[in-house]
Amino acid sequence: MQGRPRHKRRSQLANGLHPGLAQSLGIERRVVSRGHTMAIGFDLHPVGRSSFDFKALTCYPEKASDGVAYMSIFAAGGTTRVNMFTYWNAREGRLNRLRDDPEKTLLGLWPKLDRVTGAFVAENVRIRPIDLYVTEGYRQPGIVLVGDAFATACPAVGVGANKVLTDVERLCNVTFLVGSRRRGWALRSWRAFTPIGSSGHAMRAQPPGHSTFARFLPMRGWPGARGAGRVLASR
Repeated sequence: MQGRPRHKRRSQLANGLHPGLAQSLGIERRVVSRGHTMAIGFDLHPVGRSSFDFKALTCYPEKASDGVAYMSIFAAGGTTRVNMFTYWNAREGRLNRLRDDPEKTLLGLWPKLDRVTGAFVAENVRIRPIDLYVTEGYRQPGIVLVGDAFATACPAVGVGANKVLTDVERLCNVTFLVGSRRRGWALRSWRAFTPIGSSGHAMRAQPPGHSTFARFLPMRGWPGARGAGRVLASR
């Protein structure tokens, strides 16, 4: 915007995973894969130490049949948080075991994990299913959906943050900037703006194409698909 303020009438819808506001505007979601991923979050505390020896740690599965996308351990707000994404069914015993005995379950998935982390305790396990969906009826004048408000992608694909940031960058630097220079810009520019989940960008095939494939291998237990069992630490 070259440092000059622009005053336009617009509504930017960033309601994330909650559909109520969009539905009130006639915008509907079509679920492509219900319960596609299990998002698991919990706190991790070192035993006998004040902190871990790393700032961040990413763990990939030992083998595809583990049904795990990845696990990310990172410092946040004075504690250490873990985000873990799996393809486990909501009724699987593995989810119950993770709730009841998270330390044993994690070491069962990553037998060498404690060589990096040392002894640890996991607490406050929270589990939430993530649906894979796309949005229909979103082309409306003055309304924009970005990120997960438009469509979700499997965490294993690794496009979540990039997707929303690209949406916002294109919206600000292309749609607003070009459209505001033309008469009758509102309706035309909103129609020209398409979130990257369905646009011609290189990421078009990822949600839901790559997301579905990411789930396919561990669910089918393909013997040739084995994880590298990598543990990547940032110190």
